[in-house]
Amino acid sequence: MRSHHHQAHVLAITNMRGGCAKTTNALHIGLASARMGNRVLMVDLDPQAHLTASLAVEGDFLQFVDDALSGKHAKPTQTKTENVCILPSRIGLSSLLESGIFSKVRWEEMLLKALDPVITEFDLVVIDTPATFSKLHTIALRASDAYVISLRPEAFSVVGYDESRSQVEAFKEECGISKPIFLGYILSGVPKAKRRAVDRIREGLGAELNGRSIEIPLDVAFDEARWSDGSTNRSIFDWAGTEELQAAYLEACGKLTKWMNDADGVRT
Repeated sequence: MRSHHHQAHVLAITNMRGGCAKTTNALHIGLASARMGNRVLMVDLDPQAHLTASLAVEGDFLQFVDDALSGKHAKPTQTKTENVCILPSRIGLSSLLESGIFSKVRWEEMLLKALDPVITEFDLVVIDTPATFSKLHTIALRASDAYVISLRPEAFSVVGYDESRSQVEAFKEECGISKPIFLGYILSGVPKAKRRAVDRIREGLGAELNGRSIEIPLDVAFDEARWSDGSTNRSIFDWAGTEELQAAYLEACGKLTKWMNDADGVRT
């Protein structure tokens, strides 16, 4: 993805509201990138650990993300998917918020520092963020080159878009930093019945974004089946009948790559 630099692009998937398909998008953007030949690291910063549960791993994890944040270098675990590693989450991550670790000087850089020793081993790092804004969001943003906001065609999801933009830009101003660059939004689960709502969202955000938007089509059958059959393999790339979704995520990954490369060219 950026072989001339031999260092990963780091992309955060965010929305300060829950139920906005952040994890689904993080998972499939990462997997799509791997299918394009890139080496991908998935970082699960959500204590619910749905991203971790969605990526099959044989044996034990080398390290959980809370251990990596506690002053140790990241030790990613290889998943069953070629070119995809994970720094997994667990429910104990939430207790980290109550610990003294966030009182340390420059605590917002803890993920940045944890990833530093391994960043050159990957082409893309995808960070999944929790449902509510917290210090976990802050460390994700500080470690990222760019961020994208995950949306569904629902009112609260769009409210989350405005909240997320405000929070991130305020954070950047407070820290005096130019990263992460805002790339655009991913609108997931687009049903025909909500076409008018989708058109309103696109119209409302369109002028600001200059075309930097991605739509992922709805697939109810897949969405329901992947969580009900007990399978640990929940990727669209391993399911029959999901060709439209696969194509959508591969196209989305191509767009995100272009936007990140464009941002590289203009960033000081």
